[in-house]
Amino acid sequence: MRKKVLIGLGVILLAIVFIGFGFTKNVEVQKEYEQAMERGMTQTKKCEYQAAKISFQNAAKRKQDDPQAERNIKQLDLYMKAKTALNQQNYDQAKKFFDQAADADHGLNVLVRRSSAYATEIEEAQSQLASFEKIYDEAVECNEEGNYAKSNTLLTSILKYHGIKEQYYDSIYAKAKHLKHENDQFLMPAYPLKSEHK
Repeated sequence: MRKKVLIGLGVILLAIVFIGFGFTKNVEVQKEYEQAMERGMTQTKKCEYQAAKISFQNAAKRKQDDPQAERNIKQLDLYMKAKTALNQQNYDQAKKFFDQAADADHGLNVLVRRSSAYATEIEEAQSQLASFEKIYDEAVECNEEGNYAKSNTLLTSILKYHGIKEQYYDSIYAKAKHLKHENDQFLMPAYPLKSEHK
């Protein structure tokens, strides 16, 4: 009888140890998950996107039944693809990815805000660019007709635009500068004017 009681107590004690260990392990895993998520959020705010992705991947490994880390990774991927497309001046693709990152379900607010801002900026730049292309085409026509002064006047609205040095306008800026240089060659007097003072 005593032997059975001792065995029973031993089994109960062993069960308590395992339950306690399991509980401690769960608490530890939860803590690691929360730390990884917090680290990922901080890195995202600091624009350290690749590091943030690694942190969220670590969080996802710790707690596989929570989809938030996976959602953050997906949104980060879209945002990084958008930034790459933007740097390659593929504006249509960049806007598409920024829109998707901004609309991500339960996404990171900081990425929603940044993505929305970029998408709006691209849309405005594309609209401005379309306007500049029309002005440039008109300036080319004036150049071909020999009306170089009018061509330059049209080009001024492109070249003096406050944001013309932004990457969106690289191509139109280069074309407008080249055409103005061409116009200026025809507008220069053939001989320098003589000074009235001797």
